[in-house]
Amino acid sequence: MCNLFKKELLGDKDWIFILCGFVVGSNLLFLPLARSTAGISIFLPLSLTLLGFLLFVFVKSFIIWKEEWDQKKIFLLLSLPVPGYKIVLSKLFVLAFEIFLYLFIALLLPLLTYQLSSNVSYGIKLANFVKLWLIGSFWLFLILPFSTFAYLLGRVFSRFRGLITTAGLVGIIIIFFRYIHFGQKIFFFIPKFSIKWSEVGFFTVNTPQIAATFLFDLVLLWASSYFIEKAEL
Repeated sequence: MCNLFKKELLGDKDWIFILCGFVVGSNLLFLPLARSTAGISIFLPLSLTLLGFLLFVFVKSFIIWKEEWDQKKIFLLLSLPVPGYKIVLSKLFVLAFEIFLYLFIALLLPLLTYQLSSNVSYGIKLANFVKLWLIGSFWLFLILPFSTFAYLLGRVFSRFRGLITTAGLVGIIIIFFRYIHFGQKIFFFIPKFSIKWSEVGFFTVNTPQIAATFLFDLVLLWASSYFIEKAEL
């Protein structure tokens, strides 16, 4: 699976450079504005980054799988002596690595700016900025398997593929939001805990919610692994 991961990562190098440039550019544009313009805060570049990558996760998941079929690479992938879940995981790991890289840059640049300009207000407390970054990062990693599941579900059917993919994506999002409250009750026995960061203060980690989300994503991974082996070639 490591070889698959390296292959996918090298194939995505153009995306990586472009999107890293988007993150850096957003911060270089808006951080000076936040410093000098009332009503603008460093929430703006972070919000643009998080919303942009929310769209990126959905679109990129569809693109990477569609290219496999359009370029007939899926035949080679399925001929390899590896189970379906490793093929799916290799794609998800590349997406996860890219998202981690972009989010790291999105956090690093404002933090460095705060450290270098400690006497300058950027329209928001550092604590609130970091909390938004943590929440946004959690949700971005959460939705990674959603589009993959929907696309591979559509590939199982030769007719109405686009309709089934769209309905699958919408359906799985609805199911998740209906499930998550119940899922947290399943893991009620896992205690929540607080983390103290000297620069940020206390914030509580909702471990039952994280565990419930992880279980849901595992089910999607299992289903995606099944669908890729049943998909129409």
